[in-house]
Amino acid sequence: MKRAVVPIVILLLVVPILAGCGGEPKGEKPARKDVKDYELRAESAGFGFGLFRQVAAQDPGSNVVLSPVSAKLALAMAYNGAVGDTAQAMANVLDLEGKGLDEVNEQLGNLMVSLEQADEDVLLEIANSLWANEQYGLAPDFAERCRESYDAEVASLDFGDPGSARRINSWVGEKTHEKIDGIVDVIDPDSA
Repeated sequence: MKRAVVPIVILLLVVPILAGCGGEPKGEKPARKDVKDYELRAESAGFGFGLFRQVAAQDPGSNVVLSPVSAKLALAMAYNGAVGDTAQAMANVLDLEGKGLDEVNEQLGNLMVSLEQADEDVLLEIANSLWANEQYGLAPDFAERCRESYDAEVASLDFGDPGSARRINSWVGEKTHEKIDGIVDVIDPDSA
């Protein structure tokens, strides 16, 4: 049985959806700069290759498929709540040193919209979420930055209630057009 590991207070989900060619028309997204203006491309490539090397080293010779953009978006959302040494370590890993939080959020938000709108014949959707143990909650400014910059679903759940895993899985199913029907079997109720 799969077991969800919930670091710190939140479960961060970033679900990329590539439904294929001839997708349904997309809803209107906020106007953002074109991906050509995305200044973090080189840093994202460095992060992506580093992540790939780390994952591939876990099982040499195996096939590895991962989404560096999804990983970076999830970690960037968490970065919004980090302070001190943790924030510095995350900035280093994400190749964000010297960039302000507002700049990072704007540029990654622009990247998300640009990727979703890159080709009208391809349906690509990026769905982000934060699921917090209701015992702890989230700082309101942190939650708002994730909603605004990453279009994230933000919710507090009773991690002791089995319905919480169903709620997360239902959200994932909806966002993936039922291509992924579940990612969480059990949430440890003591997760902080």
